[in-house]
Amino acid sequence: MDYSGSSRVTVEEALSLPAVWAAVNFLASTMASLPLQVYRTTRSGRSKYGGPPAPLLRMAPNPWQTSYDWRHMMFTSLFTAGRALSWIERDGSGRVVAIWPLPLDEVVVRRSEDRSGRVQYVRGKGRAATVYEADEVIDLAFLRTADGLGHYGPIDQCGGAIRQALNARAYALTIFGARGIPPFVITGPFQSGEAARRAADDVARAAARAMADGRPAIALPAGHDIKRIMDSPDKMQLVEAQKYAVTEIARVYGLPPVFLQDL
Repeated sequence: MDYSGSSRVTVEEALSLPAVWAAVNFLASTMASLPLQVYRTTRSGRSKYGGPPAPLLRMAPNPWQTSYDWRHMMFTSLFTAGRALSWIERDGSGRVVAIWPLPLDEVVVRRSEDRSGRVQYVRGKGRAATVYEADEVIDLAFLRTADGLGHYGPIDQCGGAIRQALNARAYALTIFGARGIPPFVITGPFQSGEAARRAADDVARAAARAMADGRPAIALPAGHDIKRIMDSPDKMQLVEAQKYAVTEIARVYGLPPVFLQDL
């Protein structure tokens, strides 16, 4: 199992942690399930509005997604990559006919080259690139940078805390993956290196058999001893480290730890 010293974490790695998975799913599912109302502002004040594009937002933004599916996808991207984009499709008269998710990794946000400095969204490269104006895109950002173009994502910015949790899990897997037998060395009056290797193999097999049979101890030849190479899970505070990781991840997403099933 790999232990990484890097704080860089991919979205897939982060979501493999139950705490991150629970946080993202809780937030995305909850926000996607909220009732959605559209309001229109007039001279007399604000009132509920049922005309276009309200039906699209409440029912189906596009032919292959329900309102819940679209919003869940948007919020999942928001709480992992830190941003979510959708293109607003209009017909010739300017009426909204569909809303389509945009792949975040295919879009570059920039300012126009003229004096207006308009925000534009460019998908693709070269002649095949498509340029969307700001009023054509729904843009949700977890936290924007000072220039208003970039964004900060929770997984990128808090990768160190997530990496710590991943490394703690990797350590636990090395212990439990070896049937609970930690790495060890055997000391004693060996006649050769080959004899030491055979003794180590014999002890490993004996320990595995003892565990399978439910026996608490194994016999060693006279004058020999076993010494652990790695610290025990108790000394490494493995359980405490994993509890702390849940607290850190809850803090990243602004959630009480109990929302991540930290009972």
